[in-house]
Amino acid sequence: MAPTNAQQERNRYLKTLMAMVQAGDKRSFAKLYEETSPLLFSVILRMVHDRSIAEEILQEAYILVWAKADRYQGDKGTVVTWLATLTKNLAIDYLRKKQLPTVPEEHAVHVEDETASPVAAAAGNEARRVLLSNLALLPENMRKAVSLSYLQGYSYDEIGALMDAPRNTVKSWIRRGVAKLRDSMLMPADHLL
Repeated sequence: MAPTNAQQERNRYLKTLMAMVQAGDKRSFAKLYEETSPLLFSVILRMVHDRSIAEEILQEAYILVWAKADRYQGDKGTVVTWLATLTKNLAIDYLRKKQLPTVPEEHAVHVEDETASPVAAAAGNEARRVLLSNLALLPENMRKAVSLSYLQGYSYDEIGALMDAPRNTVKSWIRRGVAKLRDSMLMPADHLL
């Protein structure tokens, strides 16, 4: 199946970011992390079935990405393929070292995540109640985009496809929605005096 125009555009964007990371640009590295970490985290989580272990492996993966960025060769594959291969190898190495039950790589995408989501784990938490009540006050497009991104882990492109909106519009909705949430949730400190 040939990649769509959106996929080709995303591949070009990630390749540009990777070239800048190879040149030592920390901002591009942060953008690369923002764009690719949700996908890589889900791959790791499906393999190890433990959120804290998956977070550790993800952190180690991006340390390696920064240290070994010069090894990426754009003509040999996409950035996502390179990152996913590096990440899967780290997860497999970790599982071998810890002798945890492994899932064959080809089956990893079909494994159900049995761990509770962060939202479900915090169900009784006051912060969750405040967040959700403030989230409900956002305009619908911002609320949906922020929820899909932060609560469900969708990428900008996936949200754009679901909401039938351009990628930059989705990014704008999320950025403005998060800013509004931050402003509405921060309490002035002078009430404590």
